[in-house]
Amino acid sequence: MLETFLTASHRVDEFYRVEGRLATEHALLDDNGDKLGTPAQWFRGIRAIKKARDNVALDGVRAHQIHLVRSAAEQKLSPEQRLRRDELEQSIAALREKKSQMPETEYYQELEKLLLELAGIYQ
Repeated sequence: MLETFLTASHRVDEFYRVEGRLATEHALLDDNGDKLGTPAQWFRGIRAIKKARDNVALDGVRAHQIHLVRSAAEQKLSPEQRLRRDELEQSIAALREKKSQMPETEYYQELEKLLLELAGIYQ
């Protein structure tokens, strides 16, 4: 879902730029329910790279977990495995947000633990 939002937003921006028009509306993604939204321009690839005021959580983590068409690997996962995978991915995203506030060794130890559990889901 995130990739769809980003692609559509970039194509709309490109259309207005090429046509020399002024866009009167700008799409926002709000997948965490805080009613704030994050613009597509705040992303590099699929990760938000800007910071919101007051360190409000940015959107995109949950939207990245929603797949319109499941891959073969995704189809093999049970609902419980998908739920745990989503929880782990959210934990990894939250940990990345705290990286600059943590000792490097502690950050990588926690990240390794999460990634190893995530990898175990796909075995």
